[in-house]
Amino acid sequence: MSSMVSGEYDGVDEALDEILTSEHPDCHERLGNLAGELQRVLYLFRAPAEFDAAFAHVMPHVTHARVRVLLDAVHAHFAEQH
Repeated sequence: MSSMVSGEYDGVDEALDEILTSEHPDCHERLGNLAGELQRVLYLFRAPAEFDAAFAHVMPHVTHARVRVLLDAVHAHFAEQH
C-alpha cells in the first residue's frame, strides 16, 4: 500500500502488471515487500466494507477485492516461478 501512496505504482492495475512481469532476481524483495504490505492492510481492515470505506476518499481505485487479487497474484508468481 505504501508503494501505491508513494507513487511507485499509480494504481492496483499497474501493481498487478508489475507482479506478472517481474524480472528475477529483483522480484524477491519488491514482491515480498508488496505482499507484506497487502497482507498487513487486509489484517487491519478485515471486513471488505470497512476496507473500502477507509480508502474510498484517498485511493478509490484500491478496494478489498482488488487487493486480494494482487495478493493472490504475488502468491501465484512465487508458486510458479520460484
